[in-house]
Amino acid sequence: MTLLSNFVEYLNDNVLTMTMAASVGLIGEAIAADLMSKAHLVSLPVPQALLSLCVNLVLVCLLRAAGLLLWKRAADESTTRIVLGSMLQTIPWFVRVPKTTFVTAYLQAMYTAVGWSPAAGMVRDGSAGIAFLINTFIFLANFAILLGLAHVVQGRSDASSVTASWSTFVINCFYLAFMSGSGKTLYACWRILVLSLAGPRLAVLTAGLVEQVILFLLAWYMLASSLPNQFGNQNLTHLPYTQTHLSCQQYVVVYAWAYAFVSYTWDLLYIYVGGQSTSYLFGFTLFIFVLLVLLCGALALAKSTPDNNFYDMHGHESKAAACMMIFWLVDFMTWWAWGETMVIIDRGVENPPPEEGELATISPITILLNCGIVLSLLLLIGGIHALNVAALHRKKAHLRPCWKHHAKTEDEAHSHLNPNSHNHRGHHNSNNNNNNNKNNNTLQPVVCLRDCAIGKSADKSPAAGGFFIKKPRVGSSRDMCCLQLGFQR
Repeated sequence: MTLLSNFVEYLNDNVLTMTMAASVGLIGEAIAADLMSKAHLVSLPVPQALLSLCVNLVLVCLLRAAGLLLWKRAADESTTRIVLGSMLQTIPWFVRVPKTTFVTAYLQAMYTAVGWSPAAGMVRDGSAGIAFLINTFIFLANFAILLGLAHVVQGRSDASSVTASWSTFVINCFYLAFMSGSGKTLYACWRILVLSLAGPRLAVLTAGLVEQVILFLLAWYMLASSLPNQFGNQNLTHLPYTQTHLSCQQYVVVYAWAYAFVSYTWDLLYIYVGGQSTSYLFGFTLFIFVLLVLLCGALALAKSTPDNNFYDMHGHESKAAACMMIFWLVDFMTWWAWGETMVIIDRGVENPPPEEGELATISPITILLNCGIVLSLLLLIGGIHALNVAALHRKKAHLRPCWKHHAKTEDEAHSHLNPNSHNHRGHHNSNNNNNNNKNNNTLQPVVCLRDCAIGKSADKSPAAGGFFIKKPRVGSSRDMCCLQLGFQR
């Protein structure tokens, strides 16, 4: 595939999918806020966030039921089926996004209960320490649930199927939701330390720079050295649960780092430089410029590979770590930018703000607008995916069999060369070739367009090294970006 076609898939995987995800979160929030305001319960953010999660869960079930009905009626390998399959594999974001909102709500409620405020800066009454301790326990609880759900997902043979059972679908939705929740709570732990030590806002900006340096070094060490070495440890490769634990560690580490970096960049460029020094539009433009620089970095990494691959760095650990870190930054920066855009759009179509003492309500027009944007983005993502299938089939004539080792993780459960298979990051696998849909720990035949590259050395067998062999890609899957580091987002 050419660099341009791969780049289109990269944008589809990271930019369009995240714009859809940012829009999804506003639907449940808007409906929940309207219901809570009518019930005179607007001062209860945790129940409102929980209601938003429930609303989105109902919406995703209705959307999936309708999508499955249409998908089963469509002809095999038809464009309609491919587009619908992409949409069905993307909709777990409907649950994943409000879960992170719920995390924020109950963390804030906990901070209030112990008397600590993120806006208070330095405090000497011990409340920050209590908040940090409770926050740590909340993170450990989320991570423990994540590991348990990962173990359950491994045992589901239909985990990657478009027509997975409803129980498998719901379990997988919450599995992905707790992945994001674990990363969010870990980030919150770190922020308590920074905000409590830094003090006023200007000091926070200065301390944030030091924070970013420290977090980058820690993330780079984990992603480029520690985790690859553990994934390649022959004493660990035969333990599926250990491999899953390591992949979850990788997810949480890169999530917390990327979230912290983008949050700091947004505060610096949009709020401080834009809001206090020039204009918000100028700050927003600077933020978008950083996003474009990151996309150029992704292009440069892809250009350095023999097949213009945006995710597979052919066993080069440092480049693989950089690749993963870049697409996570692209994800979160897209989320921030589009989230702000959606807020502006909603305000433009919303009723005038209520007078003091009146209840805030969300107009049906706003809710319908958000739903329309989400459905349009889902169709666009699926359409690009469908266009990509033709290129995939053109490659089939050159395929030859090879073998891969199934590590039984969330991204290790995708059917190969199936136009209706998508990755379980929560969006579609635009390359249709991620992994076999049998969740087992045995060697299974797959197809490769090039020589097998396994782990840090190509002569290491899958069984001994425990690395999965990289597959042919049309654009390639961002969740399989490197051998040792990634199973999935």
